[in-house]
Amino acid sequence: SIRWRVNGSASASDLGNLATVVNGTSYPVTWSTDGRYATSVFPGGILITKGNSIDSYIQGDLVGSNSAGRQVEFDIDRLSDVYFVGRTYGYGVTPKTGSGGATYSSTLPHDTSFDTTKQPWFLGSTVTIQAGTVTTIQNSTAVAAQNIAVNTSNQVLGGFDTNFAGEPVTVQSLVVNVGASNSNSTQLIRTVSIVDNATGSVVAGPVDATGSVGGQVLTFSNSITFPVGAHTYVIKGTIPSDYANGASIVASTTPSSWTNVQGRNSGNTVSITTAGFNMNTMTVRAANLTVS
Repeated sequence: SIRWRVNGSASASDLGNLATVVNGTSYPVTWSTDGRYATSVFPGGILITKGNSIDSYIQGDLVGSNSAGRQVEFDIDRLSDVYFVGRTYGYGVTPKTGSGGATYSSTLPHDTSFDTTKQPWFLGSTVTIQAGTVTTIQNSTAVAAQNIAVNTSNQVLGGFDTNFAGEPVTVQSLVVNVGASNSNSTQLIRTVSIVDNATGSVVAGPVDATGSVGGQVLTFSNSITFPVGAHTYVIKGTIPSDYANGASIVASTTPSSWTNVQGRNSGNTVSITTAGFNMNTMTVRAANLTVS
């Protein structure tokens, strides 16, 4: 078994799904009543043959609300917190201390003197919980200007790229504005969804537009969680059947007006200052038949 001590400013409530991993196998942890120690027991033991070694580490999820800036460190307090048993005679084995004692190949900082009166026997690395931040939100060049059809579902209205860092970020609601020029119609675009371009899955919607043809408003009020890293999202909907051939469709959004933006892990509010931008122009092309 291994008993880890949680140090740093984070607490047990900031952590979830903890497990000690030994040679690729995960073993769950049990918390002490004071929430300071996490122990993993290895059923049947893990054999370390003479002259060989094993690697072990602890991992888990950062789940605490408003935990940005807190630090997590797992140390091993005492020699006896790692329970070794001799294979031949069945006696407990305590690593030697001092210059002739146990050594570690780990690159993590550790107490080479093993003086447990001064500090833990083994010092783990310090992990700082980082809140979500915005790198970019912009028009997507991957969703190019193109021709779209009337009265057909899932027609591309525009696309945008996001790039969040630190943690996934959840947006409670966002608004997309759509202008239609030369449409010669009074009908509004309907059944509009936001689709993850990589997976094809719908992340928000469908919704119907409100307002006027020249200033249509699409309000997505179901929460959307944007993952870490660069991702592309496509806005798709249905153009009314009476939109004129050659009508232009331009979608836009203002990320700074997106509401209730929070880091999914830390619970911290994430500030978005990105100004509004237009997405690429789509052109309505009605069916055309020439007979001669």
